[in-house]
Amino acid sequence: MNRPALVVTRHRETDHLLRLEVVGEIDMATADHVYAVVEATLAADHPTQLVIDLTAVTFLDCAGIRALISAQRAASDRATNLRVVGASRHIQRVLHLTGVQDLLAGTNPEL
Repeated sequence: MNRPALVVTRHRETDHLLRLEVVGEIDMATADHVYAVVEATLAADHPTQLVIDLTAVTFLDCAGIRALISAQRAASDRATNLRVVGASRHIQRVLHLTGVQDLLAGTNPEL
């Protein structure tokens, strides 16, 4: 059975705000790719705000959660506010149950 591909697309919303749109499953096979895209974006663009849009993410496992936490730490180290948005009800529940929902909410919820 073929797995759907994971796609991460960068969108520049403003000079200082970038949005990464993630489509597919973030799991053991794809989590490192998500983190690598975040790392590359932080290094190349130096945004003050980085939004990871999970609207089209259909699955998130512990490797995906680890990638998001690592991304948040990398952003924080660069004085970038990282925020995860658009998670489905199912993924919101996973983030809540694992205790990382607030960590990934960022500091500017009005974005």
